[in-house]
This record gives sequence, C-alpha cells and structure tokens, in this order.
Amino acid sequence: MIPDGWQPPPPDLAADAKQKAMEALRSDGPHAAQHRLARFYDTNGDYAGASFAQLGPIDITPADLLATTLLSVRIRPGAARRMLDRGDTRNTLLRKLRDLPDCDLANAGSPALTAMEGLHEAVKQALDRRYGQEPQCLGDRQQAMREEEA
Repeated sequence: MIPDGWQPPPPDLAADAKQKAMEALRSDGPHAAQHRLARFYDTNGDYAGASFAQLGPIDITPADLLATTLLSVRIRPGAARRMLDRGDTRNTLLRKLRDLPDCDLANAGSPALTAMEGLHEAVKQALDRRYGQEPQCLGDRQQAMREEEA
C-alpha cells in the first residue's frame, strides 16, 4: 500500500506509532479516549476540535485560516492572500482538495496517499514566504525547492 518511490518506515518506528495509537485509543483510565474527544469537540471548551466540526464544502475561506492558526500554524499575510485571492495558488489548492478521494484514512491506498502528499506539498508552497513574487506553477516551484534541499 506504499506509493511508488516512497520508502517504508523502519520497523521500530511503525511499532512505536502503533503502540502510541493504541494507548491514545484506550477507553479506560482517567484520560479515556472518549472523554478526551468529547472535551476536544465541546463548543463550550477552548480546544480547536469544535472549530472544525462545522466546516463547509471544499473551499478555502478565512475561517479555514483561522482554524489553522488555532492549531498553532502561522499563516503570514502573503500566504493568506495567495490562498484566498483568485489565482494560481488558490486554484491549485482547490484542485488538490477536490482530488482527495472520499475514504477513511485507515483504508487509504496508494492513490489516496499520493493525493494527500500532493495537497501537503501545495500547502507548504502556499505558506512559504520565499514563494516567488511572480506567478509561477506550483509544480515548478516544488521541484526548485526540492533541488535546493538536496
């Protein structure tokens, strides 16, 4: 189920992730999963979950940027404009969102993971303050950044 070109995680990393996930899903003890989830989505509380519970159709709105900042992701003014104003960046992000298959993450196969990676890369590009002043294709910019990292 790993997309072509992706490296499998080391066995100890996968085992550690599974152990932490199982611990987080425990239904017993003073911090049972159902209690933490109820608190996270409680509209009278101060957690971000309730902010996501009422999101609308696939679009990028100021409410999405607010929700993202509630998760402590900094969105600079230029990035906010690129995401909200009509143009190549917004069009690319909306296309990547529409390309995501409607499936549970637990059942996500290679096409779904590849689509998620594409959206993740496009969002990283939109957030990058080094993103060029001149409009350019996100795919070209992604390639240039990968070359810079290498």
